[in-house]
Amino acid sequence: MEGTLQEMFEEVETALYKLEDLNEMLELQNRQLDHRFQLALYKEKKLAELNVIKEKLANEHSERVSKYELKQQKMMKERRETFDEVFKEEVREYKATGSIPKLPITQQGPSLDEVLDEVLDEDAAVFDEFLKN
Repeated sequence: MEGTLQEMFEEVETALYKLEDLNEMLELQNRQLDHRFQLALYKEKKLAELNVIKEKLANEHSERVSKYELKQQKMMKERRETFDEVFKEEVREYKATGSIPKLPITQQGPSLDEVLDEVLDEDAAVFDEFLKN
């Protein structure tokens, strides 16, 4: 009987170890599930924050674009009004005098005469050199 009792104690002890291992595994799985749930909540929160930021940036962008377009329209309107006024003034001048006033031409580079003189001087020097040989 002692042998069987000893075997029963060992079986119970082995079963208790298995039960403890199983209990630890269940606790670990429960913690994993809890962490996954917390991670899912965190991810959802961050996605909501991201959507709020995206919406805010989109609104700011559309507002800036609208301001820029209004500024461009205002500038184009002012420019059109300026050209209209100049045109009307030229029409009045034409009706009064029969001619359109010429705008002064500003020179930004050498005149045509200066360029021609320079080219002709170079050509003459080359021609003289050719004749000497």
